[in-house]
Amino acid sequence: MFSSLRARLVLAFMAIVLLAIGTVVGVTLYTNTQVRGFVSDGHSARQMRMVRSLATYYEMNRTWSGVAAWVEQMGDLFEERVSLVDAEGILVAGYRGAGMGRMQTSRDGTPCPITVDGEVVGTLHVWRESRAVDAEEAFLVGLGRSAVWAGAVAAVSGVGIALWLTRRTLRPVRELTLATRRMQAGELDQRVTVSSRDEIGELGTAFNAMAAALTHQEDLRRQMVSDVAHELRSPLANARGYLEAIRDGVLDASAESLDTLHEEVMLLARLVDDLQDLALAEAGALPLAPEPVSVESLMDRALAAVAPAASRSGVTLERDVAADLPDVQVDRQRVLQVLGNLLGNALRHTPRDGTITLGAKSVSSWVEFRVQDTGSGIPGDQLERVFERFHRVDSARSRATGGAGLGLTVARRLVESHGGRIWAENALEGGAILRFTLPAATSESDTP
Repeated sequence: MFSSLRARLVLAFMAIVLLAIGTVVGVTLYTNTQVRGFVSDGHSARQMRMVRSLATYYEMNRTWSGVAAWVEQMGDLFEERVSLVDAEGILVAGYRGAGMGRMQTSRDGTPCPITVDGEVVGTLHVWRESRAVDAEEAFLVGLGRSAVWAGAVAAVSGVGIALWLTRRTLRPVRELTLATRRMQAGELDQRVTVSSRDEIGELGTAFNAMAAALTHQEDLRRQMVSDVAHELRSPLANARGYLEAIRDGVLDASAESLDTLHEEVMLLARLVDDLQDLALAEAGALPLAPEPVSVESLMDRALAAVAPAASRSGVTLERDVAADLPDVQVDRQRVLQVLGNLLGNALRHTPRDGTITLGAKSVSSWVEFRVQDTGSGIPGDQLERVFERFHRVDSARSRATGGAGLGLTVARRLVESHGGRIWAENALEGGAILRFTLPAATSESDTP
């Protein structure tokens, strides 16, 4: 029962309320005692003043004769009922409610002996006015009653406020719990309403952002599965068709047929290799062996690798290298893979008689590479998407002419694995430019 957060909050509020009530009651009782002491001390002080005055009167006159008027004045002055009896116990002045004549003590009055020269010459009896007593008692009783009512109101208000506040505070938490359980069951479209700017509101905002990210990742996962299936289906279907045709005798197992089968198998192998590299890079498990590497040697090997394909397509390859470039601290094979992917992409989008330029320059403690073509460029709304998995600028391109859509994605992951960044832009004179940065081997670097 007390394991829920609401129950614990209510109990905490109740503990605070009870502590406050206990404090109020304690202060009230202390005040009550103090007031009673103050009243009692005042009454005693007045009695002592009257006793001293009567003692002075007797000492001066050696008789109680004529003291009646004085006693009545003192009673009126101090708002007390007083009576004076002599040493023989005879009432000589003051309040007669107790009766005249001889009286030893009165249960209603406070006897105060009057001593002169060590001898008791009389006794002063003091009765408090019932109205004053009643007023004092009424005040003290009212004070206690007020404390009780204040405690009751505080207890009821505390419980009500605790229930209302915990319900209001925990409602978004319950919504978050319910939405989380639904997401756990696979309903990734869950969102919660954020109605405050406090910590609970920040939690709701963070939950919605997380849910949106999970939904996006799930969409990407489904799209990737679909794209992978689509990309694998075409070469597999082609290879299967050739094999069945050869098996059924429809097609001879000629060198041309075997070359076609080999090409389809190589396409599958490249696709699988790209997927594996992409998975390792995204998981941060891609093995790298960084070493100082000459920029010119990287460019020469990359251009040499695509030179035959460029010659067949009628595309000219050019190199633009700044002087005194530092070496780069990279994994040689991975960077050659990046350059090969970028050059291959540029080659597919460059028309015959076009030009592809591979350039490099130093930028602070980085080396910036540039692959520029003279093709049709990249639509502005797709500049940020060209590095997404299986994305093609021209969706009408077939796999044979447009690639699998993984080359640029793999290139981005490989560049980021080296601590650099990669981006795309369009040249003013036409064509696309793909740039990426790699750390120079001569100094520590910060991503520009």
